[in-house]
Order: sequence, then structure tokens, then C-alpha cells
Amino acid sequence: MTVVSNTSPPIFAISLISLDEIQRIAELKQMTVAEWVRQTLRAARKVESSGDPTSKLAAIRAAARNSFPTADVDAMMDQIEAGYTGRQ
Repeated sequence: MTVVSNTSPPIFAISLISLDEIQRIAELKQMTVAEWVRQTLRAARKVESSGDPTSKLAAIRAAARNSFPTADVDAMMDQIEAGYTGRQ
């Protein structure tokens, strides 16, 4: 990949060899290049971590230190169902 630096911000230009390869892969998967790019970027976002592991672990530990009262699961489910059906 080459960077065209005479503009701001930089524009990235894909070499023809890379573009040919992308087109070949998309064709093999029977999709357009645009759809292949969208799916590939979507998959990459799912794999990429969204934050610092230390802060994530700190948040989990802080939440685990809390203790809140909760209902019996069966009673809670009955209350939820009663709300949906309107029964008392």
C-alpha cells in the first residue's frame, strides 16, 4: 500500500496487485468487492479488543464486590409473566 502525501489527510492507494487479489477472492466467494470488504471489516471489528484489559477487569471486580438483594428466580419469572399478561 502506498500513501499519497500531497493531500491532507493522507489518501491510501491500493496497488493493482492487491486490488486484483481482492477481486479474485470476492469472486471466489460469489460476492461483490464492496460486500467482501464490508464483511471482512465487520469480522475484524469483532476480533479486535474494544478496550484495555486492565480497566475491564477492574470494572468486573468492582461489580463483583457489590451485593444487592434479588428475588427468588421463580417468583421473579412469575412477576414478569404477570406483567405481560396483566394478571394479578
